[in-house]
Formats: sequence, C-alpha cells, structure tokens
Amino acid sequence: MIPIPQNAAHWHVILVHAPALFFMVSVVMMSLATIWNDVRWQRVALWFIVATAAITAITFKFGEEAEHLVRMLPDTKGFIHPHEELAEAARNIIIPFGILILALWWFTRKHTILPAWLSWGSVVIMIGIIILLMNVAELGGKINHPEIRPGWVPGSSPAAIQHNDEDDDDED
Repeated sequence: MIPIPQNAAHWHVILVHAPALFFMVSVVMMSLATIWNDVRWQRVALWFIVATAAITAITFKFGEEAEHLVRMLPDTKGFIHPHEELAEAARNIIIPFGILILALWWFTRKHTILPAWLSWGSVVIMIGIIILLMNVAELGGKINHPEIRPGWVPGSSPAAIQHNDEDDDDED
C-alpha cells in the first residue's frame, strides 16, 4: 500500500527536499548549457528553475500550515521560529528569482542564447540559494530531530536539551 500524506506537515516533509535538490540539478544543467553553448539545454534549465520556484512556494504554504500542527508537539516551539524566519527569507529570494528566470526563458524563445555572464550569474545565485536552503533544512530538522540539536547526548530525551528563544513567546 502506498501511504498518502494525511496533513500539511506530512506534505511539507515530502516537498521540503525538492527545492534544494532541483536547484542542484539546475546548476548542473545551466553550467553544461553554458559550456556547450546550447540554447535548448539552457531553456530546459531555465524552465527547471521556474518549476523549482513554484515548488518552493507550495512547500512554504504547507510549512505555514504545518507550523500549527507541529507547535503542539513537545519541545518544538523554540525551534520553529528560527526555521520559519530563514524559510521566509529564502522564499523572498527564490520567488523573485523564479520570476526573473521566467522572463529570461521568454527572452530565449526565439532561439536566442543568454550571454555567458548571465548564465554564470544565475549559477552563482543558485549556489547561494542552495547554501541558504541547506541552512533552512538544518533548522527545520532540529524541530523533529533532536539528534542534530546542539547539546544532544545519545540516550537523552529531547526535553533535556535546552533552547533559548526569547523571540518566540507568542501564543497561538
């Protein structure tokens, strides 16, 4: 039997890996397209980036809904806010980048290849986005994986790990 996601938290966990992985694939595709000077590969890479930006928006939406479910779990509240803040920053970079890339894709519709500096510039931006998403993922992992939290000792309970979070004292 194939498990079907039951709630927003489950969907978020399923989708959360896609943006970083898809940006990694996009870096390879765009790099090869630029090296080979191939407009078709470049257009595929551009479209892949646009799709990744859309998946990022969907993932963020499920994350917003998942927050309300995960907040009920013990020892998670102090880890949600830092993850959410960095995820918002990532979203605020990725969505405009995706829109810009969509415009570049439109520009290449007449078999016009992008200048190399623009292609390599997008690769550099994607590498920065990947690093940012890796940090978002680490903070997200701390919510439900106590073994990656600072101070975790094998065999200890998650409650034994202290986390200072003065910012997150709002009540929902």
